[in-house]
Amino acid sequence: KEYTCKLCSEKKTEEISPSGVNNGFSAIGDKWYYYNDGSISFSTTGVINGTIHGIETGWYVKKGIVDFNYTGFVSDSQGDWYVKDGRITKNGEDVIKGTVGGVKAWWLVIDGMVTYITTTATNVNGTWYISNGKVDFDYTGFVETGNGYWYVKKGKVSTGTTGLILGKVNGITTWWYVVDNRVSFETTVAKNKYGWWYVNGGRIDTGYTGFGENQNGIWYCVNGKVDFEAEGLFKGTVRGELTWWYVSGGKVLLDYKGFGSNAYGDYYCKDGKVTKETGIAKGIVKGEEAWWYVRTGKVRYETGLVKNSRGWWYVENGRINLNYTGLASNANGTYYCENGKLVDGKTGLIEGTIDGVSGIWYVKSSKVRFVDALIKQDG
Repeated sequence: KEYTCKLCSEKKTEEISPSGVNNGFSAIGDKWYYYNDGSISFSTTGVINGTIHGIETGWYVKKGIVDFNYTGFVSDSQGDWYVKDGRITKNGEDVIKGTVGGVKAWWLVIDGMVTYITTTATNVNGTWYISNGKVDFDYTGFVETGNGYWYVKKGKVSTGTTGLILGKVNGITTWWYVVDNRVSFETTVAKNKYGWWYVNGGRIDTGYTGFGENQNGIWYCVNGKVDFEAEGLFKGTVRGELTWWYVSGGKVLLDYKGFGSNAYGDYYCKDGKVTKETGIAKGIVKGEEAWWYVRTGKVRYETGLVKNSRGWWYVENGRINLNYTGLASNANGTYYCENGKLVDGKTGLIEGTIDGVSGIWYVKSSKVRFVDALIKQDG
């Protein structure tokens, strides 16, 4: 169709839609054109919504013609779009490299449109920190998303990162416990380059002194840090039980059976903790291995007769003296012992000392009898 331009008075030609399309797309041969008011709009370049080959989406039009060979970003008054093979594909979220507004970067594209938000997003190369719509390769730290706080290193959510990471979470800058790149708000014991630390609610607690547990065991901490020099008995709560626990090399030995010490004395332990038992137990106390007298779990440095399941024994300064033969006393009386043990059925005259008095004493059935009588001694 020929017409005369009202501005320049020149003769011009315009294409009229062969199918009578007033506004939209129509094909002429193997090309698709964009029509406006019934004519091809050669002045139009940008993304135009319409239907081609039964596909309704945004199509990239360049000077009125759909460019099926174009892949990249285009901008119009509605925003910035990612076009592939001439059309916008609304296939969810992606991170795509290209130039937008003269800036070359990796851009967050959601359903075909560059989305200017701050978040994390994933493409085939990994998960990335998005700042105002594009990957920020200068950023290292934590970022919050709808499903937690994630650790980012040089713009990328690092893979396989577990441990203590210094950064800001919930407005607090400290060392945070990260499990597989995500902050884990749990209570445990974890490591950084300065040592192993007690973690409470996901972050180290430098004000804490007590026990902490991880997959490697239960540890004694001082000011939040595991004290690997700790040896002996320490009071605290382990798995809900408050008592004195046996610690060696900073670790609670839950299978430990023996003696341990603290500022209050020496104590007998079973299952890694002080017992309340009374009796005789074998072990090392202050470097000396012996059988020791224990009452309510504590070694008693006393002298006298003490009973266990095998009989009565002579204890001297808290330990059984297996070399002792003579008289020994308890609340029930004075008895005769041989090789540290009260013997049964001993009768006769025995030399010894009772309550500071030395002499020869009458023993019947192994017990000293305080009687006035004539006693016959064989031999």
